[in-house]
Amino acid sequence: MIAPDTWDYRTPIIPTKIVECDFDSTFVIARQQELRRRSPADPGDQYMEPTPGKYHYWILDVRLPQVYGPLNSGEFAEQRERLKVPTQLTLKDVYLFRP
Repeated sequence: MIAPDTWDYRTPIIPTKIVECDFDSTFVIARQQELRRRSPADPGDQYMEPTPGKYHYWILDVRLPQVYGPLNSGEFAEQRERLKVPTQLTLKDVYLFRP
């Protein structure tokens, strides 16, 4: 999940499971792995697992704040252009941001 250090239910966030992202002082862009319940027929099993090959894209404008998503890849490209998200922002593996 991508959110400010202090946030509440009204704060725009990008939900889990983020696999790629990038940011600058204005925007955060992210690619999210779609999750599904492991055992949908078992109400006691709430474990969520990745849906292979399914992704959603997100843009967070930190100035407002306003979040756009979930988007498919085409919608993501259109929204990036509409919001004038710099082309220097490219989706990178989240593990590159580890301290």
